[in-house]
Amino acid sequence: METRSFNVPPDFLSLGGQPSDAEGLKKPWSDRVRDILEAQGIAFPEGSRIIYIRGGNRLWVTQTPDNLDLIEAFTAPCCWGQAKSLAFNLHLFQADGSLIRDLLRQAVDESSDAPLKQLLEGVGAGTVLPVSTLRLITKGGQRATSEQVQEYLHNTGFIIESDETTEVLSEMRPVGTRMELDPTMGADGYTIDVNLWPEHHTAAPLRREENLLSAESGKAGKLIPLTDFYAEMIQTSLTLFDGTSRIIAVWKPSGKPEFEEKDILHIAILEAGVMPVHE
Repeated sequence: METRSFNVPPDFLSLGGQPSDAEGLKKPWSDRVRDILEAQGIAFPEGSRIIYIRGGNRLWVTQTPDNLDLIEAFTAPCCWGQAKSLAFNLHLFQADGSLIRDLLRQAVDESSDAPLKQLLEGVGAGTVLPVSTLRLITKGGQRATSEQVQEYLHNTGFIIESDETTEVLSEMRPVGTRMELDPTMGADGYTIDVNLWPEHHTAAPLRREENLLSAESGKAGKLIPLTDFYAEMIQTSLTLFDGTSRIIAVWKPSGKPEFEEKDILHIAILEAGVMPVHE
């Protein structure tokens, strides 16, 4: 046995073989690397070891010299083009709360694609409102972002000087719908693990004025324009199979007084697929 290190591409975990089974269990990164190499016919005798540093794109393997030569050939830059692209659609819908709660119950017992299909049918029938759809194409191991936003200038704070002059601090903030994700495709070729960070503003920003001085001070003070944002932010991890979808969030849209007395909900569904490789 000897140990060698290899440079690998950022999407190395997407260099999988053909689909083998539907097991969707999460595995450590090093185990996924082993699955990929075994799919290439590389054996791992007793005493073999793998250390994979995903962020550093570096792989250390303890193996027999012959097997290390095979790994070196597989990880050579000429083979890096084998990674498949992954396509994601984030769908946001608005519908009656009773319908969405029924979809949540169905998702426990039925195909994970049933809620998306029923919502799309509702859009065609006029009973469901499409709020936003984002599409993103990337590769395993490559974090990517898709967004439909507008930049909004708002005040974030202020500094009161000793002479009672005021410096207002401002910055730009994106308002709309945004999705950031970090996917990994398993060695089976169709299991997709995703770390996901979606954000959606359910209403337009609302500007208001705030007195810099408290009421107890007895001074009028200066009114500063501030902004209220109505953003729903999620951070989650999930596993999907090629061509399937999953409900990732449901929330009551804030910032819309007309919905306060109504049973209206928003639902977010992520759809994932493996794109074919064209020779």
